[in-house]
Amino acid sequence: MCEVNWVLLSGFIAAIASLANAALLVWMILVTRRYVNATLSILEVNRVALEDIRNREIRPYKNLVERTIRNLEELKARDLVYSFEKQDGTGWLSADDLLPADYNGIVMQATTFDAELYSSLYAVASLIEEPRKIVTEMQRVARSGRPTLTELPRLQADFRRALDPIISLLNSTRDSLLSRGQSLQR
Repeated sequence: MCEVNWVLLSGFIAAIASLANAALLVWMILVTRRYVNATLSILEVNRVALEDIRNREIRPYKNLVERTIRNLEELKARDLVYSFEKQDGTGWLSADDLLPADYNGIVMQATTFDAELYSSLYAVASLIEEPRKIVTEMQRVARSGRPTLTELPRLQADFRRALDPIISLLNSTRDSLLSRGQSLQR
């Protein structure tokens, strides 16, 4: 019979076991990489979807703020003295022309979306009362038919000065909204 060299056989078995362990380790690394890559792609899809949802939530508020800024800047640049000097009332600015018609409705929606945004938009609605009073005073002066050589220009200057903090607050609100949307992209 043949003799078995146990040392050689045990070395051979150990070598086969080491190869099996190495193959198993390589297989585990490949599976883990595949799992991690799949997880990363799922996370990327979720991040893009979350960013899209957040942008859709922010869009009405951002549009409102941008429309309001644009409107107030146009009114600030407009020659109100010339408009109010027309005795027939055409082209006169009304107190309701300062904010978009849907402003209050969107502000109410902001209460459930974001308290900070709501407080900023509500502050704008409160601050706009001063320019509204000035517009009403300009209408009163223009209707009275009194000489308006000094009063209307003074009121226009007051009106423009009253719009500055409102436009500044709206710009900071817009920047805050934009930074929230971009914070998700990182």
